[in-house]
Amino acid sequence: MSTKKDTFFSLVPDDSPLQVEGEREVMLPGMSLEILATRKINLTKWNLEKLNDPYWRLYCPVEGRAVVTISEIETELLPGNLYLIPPRTTISSQNPEPFSKWYVHFILGRSDLLSVPGIYAHPLDPVAEALLETLANAKGEPYNWESASLVIHALGKLPSEA
Repeated sequence: MSTKKDTFFSLVPDDSPLQVEGEREVMLPGMSLEILATRKINLTKWNLEKLNDPYWRLYCPVEGRAVVTISEIETELLPGNLYLIPPRTTISSQNPEPFSKWYVHFILGRSDLLSVPGIYAHPLDPVAEALLETLANAKGEPYNWESASLVIHALGKLPSEA
């Protein structure tokens, strides 16, 4: 009795002495996460005009006021919230007073092609607060797992339409 081999995805080469038999019950696509920058920044002026970048932005305001405009819709960035802005979203910004924020710029590889431009906000929760506190004490460590954890946590809060 011959069974058709599923060649869509296998980590075991055909000529391998290893044997793997069974049926795939779940298969999730691969994903990559590349953190481009993680910073806390204190801004006296933050005036962007129709900026459009190929990477995600995660903003976490700490204090002060700022506004991001996307397609003529203004969103005030408020402390106590996380804001995700997908790649290829054209944004403008201004801050009427000094403004402090954490931000992460990142790329999700092929998944970026599926993102919908906009701004997606949700309140800080205890998990995000703990990650931000750890980031504040990181002092330039070479591997910033908290930054990746914060991004993954925020992405998990995205609505399905994003």
